[in-house]
Amino acid sequence: MSTQNETISQRVIEEIWNARRLEIVDELIATSFTHHDPNTPDLGTGPEAYKKLVSLYIRAFPNLHFSIEETVSAGDTVVIRWKSTGTQSGDLPGVPATQKPVSIEGVTISHLQNGKVINQSVSWDALGMMRQLGVIPKAAEAKDRAA
Repeated sequence: MSTQNETISQRVIEEIWNARRLEIVDELIATSFTHHDPNTPDLGTGPEAYKKLVSLYIRAFPNLHFSIEETVSAGDTVVIRWKSTGTQSGDLPGVPATQKPVSIEGVTISHLQNGKVINQSVSWDALGMMRQLGVIPKAAEAKDRAA
């Protein structure tokens, strides 16, 4: 079961996020799906909410790409450590387009049931992304400003 769940979780990244195939969402995301990420707006539950989530970031970063760095699974749980890159040429909520590139790392923990992802918990370097976008100064810059 773990190998099948790993394949499904990797398909979410490769086919939905990287290949922009939103029609695959209904195949891989459960109707009761919930997304847990304190850095991302709550867009609801289920496949339609997941499509909104993907669209939010794809509009802001049209060239967004995820690289799977490591996959670990046990039973119905799959953990993927990833790296993403992209250039912000569209708006994020509260952050107008900056035209700046970003490179961030994160971890997604997915729970699967009956061949679909039922929930995900995501932790990623949102502060690092905001610093790369120039929205939040780096610690050294903030220190210089305070002096």
